[in-house]
Amino acid sequence: MSEQKDSRIGSSGLLTQIDRKIKSLAKTKEELDKKSQQIPRPSLITARDLERIDFSDELSKIKEVQRERLLEDMSQILNDKIKELEQKENAELEKEKVLENLTNALNEKVFQLEISNRLVLEQKKRSDELNLQLQETIKKLNDAEKELKIERDWLADQVEKKSLEVLTTIDQLIKAENK
Repeated sequence: MSEQKDSRIGSSGLLTQIDRKIKSLAKTKEELDKKSQQIPRPSLITARDLERIDFSDELSKIKEVQRERLLEDMSQILNDKIKELEQKENAELEKEKVLENLTNALNEKVFQLEISNRLVLEQKKRSDELNLQLQETIKKLNDAEKELKIERDWLADQVEKKSLEVLTTIDQLIKAENK
């Protein structure tokens, strides 16, 4: 009977210890639940993690497991953020490269247009010079034509006078012979 009493007391003491451990685990779980709500992507403790827990150091082991999980989650978040930043950086670099290529192409076109404009200006200047020379030549030709017309008219007058003189002389010679 005393053994039964001892076993009841012993089992009662064991039950009390187990109850305390259960309460402690429940309290720790509540604390972990509160903390896990603050974490962006909480992860649950797995059966494997629970197997690693020894009830004698349950709080420190739970904290350690939770810390490991938190670190894993945070490292995953950090890796995701790094990938996201790398993608943004690569996109920015690609945009800069495209912008640089466009700028270079535009600069090349502007340079070509400037050369074309210079050539057009040079050709216009040359054309203006040729037009001026042509106008001067036409003026000289007109002046020469006027002079030739004056000379032709003068020569025509002279020829007419000489012809009249010759005719008069011939007429006089004919009259003189007839006499």
